[in-house]
Amino acid sequence: MTTITVTEGFVFAHSKLDLSLAFTAELSERLPTALRFALNDTTQLRLTGAGIAYDSGNHPIDGQIDSIQSYVGSTLAYTLTDTDLDLGPVFAAAPSARASTARIAIFAGDDHATGASQTDVFNVQGGHDVVMGGAGADFIFGGDGNDHLYGQSPNGGPDGDDDITGDYGSDYIQGNAGEDQLDGGPGADRIQGGADDDYIFGNEDNDTLNGNKGDDWVDGWMGDDVVRGGQGNDTLTGGGGRDILMGDLGNDLLEGQATTDTLTGGEGNDRFVTGDTRTLPADPSILTVITDFTHGEDRIEIRAGIGTRPEAVLSGAATSYQTAAQKAQALMVATTGYNEVAAIQVGSDTYLFYTALPSSDVPTMSLLAPNADASDFTLDDFVRF
Repeated sequence: MTTITVTEGFVFAHSKLDLSLAFTAELSERLPTALRFALNDTTQLRLTGAGIAYDSGNHPIDGQIDSIQSYVGSTLAYTLTDTDLDLGPVFAAAPSARASTARIAIFAGDDHATGASQTDVFNVQGGHDVVMGGAGADFIFGGDGNDHLYGQSPNGGPDGDDDITGDYGSDYIQGNAGEDQLDGGPGADRIQGGADDDYIFGNEDNDTLNGNKGDDWVDGWMGDDVVRGGQGNDTLTGGGGRDILMGDLGNDLLEGQATTDTLTGGEGNDRFVTGDTRTLPADPSILTVITDFTHGEDRIEIRAGIGTRPEAVLSGAATSYQTAAQKAQALMVATTGYNEVAAIQVGSDTYLFYTALPSSDVPTMSLLAPNADASDFTLDDFVRF
């Protein structure tokens, strides 16, 4: 397990950790337990360990490296401990592959990294890694494994605009403060935004996402996701799968996309966006559900093939979803024109029917508004562009 510790005022970047120079540069220190060489005019690396062997040209060919220190002048910039790096395989690699071979070996396990106030770049690859970016605007890439990645730290604090990707595995990602871009990658991830306006992308599998404070954009994408906006005016998208979207506080936009989503606006003036289907679902259990529609505050946006402008709201009653669909079509046929919405009462619930087909009175789309009165729906409840 490699531990990275960055000194305040300095930065760390995996791409700058070029150990291939140890095999070609002039060594300023050459011992069985340590070697030192220059990365450039200002920076030196010191490698410490045991059993370090050298060839006739005074370059290392074997040995175990336990820690790496980077110095800018005489000041320690960062330290890597518990690197467990075997120099033999690195030396045996092609010269052009030695830098990447060393980095892969160093960061293949369960790593722990702590950044400082500058912009750090952490690419910790495989293993169960824990990365705390610190106060800067950091770039963090978890790689394979179930990682814990923090823009700042678990407890938060001063932070910049971080870019964090979990990649493969079931990761926990916490952006902390700053306008962060957070991507879970494949795997069932948990992602928390923070104090500012974040972009959160669940990616594949069943994710749990929360924007927290700020006006966030949160997209579950693939899988059965739970997406929360938190405080602020958020934009929530479910993507494919059976998703649960909750706006919480603020004036939120909730877009289910699939026909099997549950949308809860919470407090504020929310907009619910429907999906676009060309065949009316036969099973009401797979309909999009709006759990808390409030007349005079919330609105529904119909994104159907005919456009998004309902021209009339028709109402009626039925005894089941199937008879409600028949009632909706009968009302549409009996009404002059097209683009109507039919609100049909079934018990304490209302089904809203509409069509994605041009110049058609055949319902192809429906959503459920539990505990709602069909007669209360008017054109004012819909977005009309």
